[in-house]
Amino acid sequence: MRTAVSSRFVRQILFTHRGLFTHRGLSEIVAVMMLGVFAAAWLMFDVSEHRQATGTARARGDGVVFARWIKAAHLYSQEHMADHAERLQNRERITVTEAELKASGLIPVWQKTGVSSDDRIAMGVIDDGYGVPMAFVVLTPGERSRERLFGDFENGVRRAGITRIEEVPARGSLNVHASDITATTGQALAEHDIVATMDTAIPYDPTALYRRSQPGNPGAVVMNADLVFAGKDPKGVGLKRVGTLTAAELETRGKLTASRSVTVSGYMSAQNMTAQSMTAGNVTAPEIEAISASAMQDLLVGTAVRAKVATITDGTVPTVTVRGDASFATSHVSEQVTVKNEAQSEKLVVRHTWPKTLTTSGTTTTKLYGPEMSVKGELTITKDGGCEGC
Repeated sequence: MRTAVSSRFVRQILFTHRGLFTHRGLSEIVAVMMLGVFAAAWLMFDVSEHRQATGTARARGDGVVFARWIKAAHLYSQEHMADHAERLQNRERITVTEAELKASGLIPVWQKTGVSSDDRIAMGVIDDGYGVPMAFVVLTPGERSRERLFGDFENGVRRAGITRIEEVPARGSLNVHASDITATTGQALAEHDIVATMDTAIPYDPTALYRRSQPGNPGAVVMNADLVFAGKDPKGVGLKRVGTLTAAELETRGKLTASRSVTVSGYMSAQNMTAQSMTAGNVTAPEIEAISASAMQDLLVGTAVRAKVATITDGTVPTVTVRGDASFATSHVSEQVTVKNEAQSEKLVVRHTWPKTLTTSGTTTTKLYGPEMSVKGELTITKDGGCEGC
């Protein structure tokens, strides 16, 4: 009885599940298992790919942040160039802090330190090798940041407009400036440090003319073409709010206003000139006003020269107004010379002058020519022969 039941039970199982033990059934099982393995492998690959993409994006983002610090350090050094140049000449170490950049408005106050929480950043100013103050930025990556690929980080920096950064150990310009950077920061560059020096990091347009000297580009402030200041207005646009102007030749159809000095070795022309001091070889202007106008070889003025000190070798001037001392070696003054009594020791020293009218409070001359002479003050002639035409 038991044997019959058992045999029937086995036959029933074999009959019911006979498909599992056929060739087709085994193939389906293997196919399902392989599909599961493939799905698991694809999932692992997808997770790895996602992590890699995330890491690349994070590294590029860190590069963009680092570029902000580079640009801010460069602008800071440009704004303080005169002070930095003097300090470098005195062999001072110039370091720049994150607080200084934030206080100057070049970096947002909310910007984090470095590019990650465990990064350290150091900045300073050194000589670029041409006598121009140049900023540098050193990023020391923390433990987490060292996992990022330098290529991805550099890609982010370049996307933000920086042309070059270098990782220690490196070749090229970094080797030239490494000793100066170390001397400024007081710490040697370590392996994997990322360094930017502005002579290679900041892009320059070789066709542009820059207002300030640029690191590594001494020719960026040199102009090799003529510069003419004129607009649609017949009076011209002129030059305004100029500090110190030095040129070989200068021509402007408008007004020239300089707060300090104007030095032109050749020809200078303007409708109106105003400066603390002027030096030029040949000048043409309806009106010149300066505290000190000197060394004018050929002065052609339509209205007036007003100066405390005027030294003119040869000039044709309808009206000369001098508040202080004036010396004319050979001046052809067609109208009049007036010396105002605004200084304690005013005198007019004239060697060869042809004015129609001389009005002065105190004048000393060696020889004076004039068809008409009106002296309201004191006139002293030091040369024998007296005054001809008086």
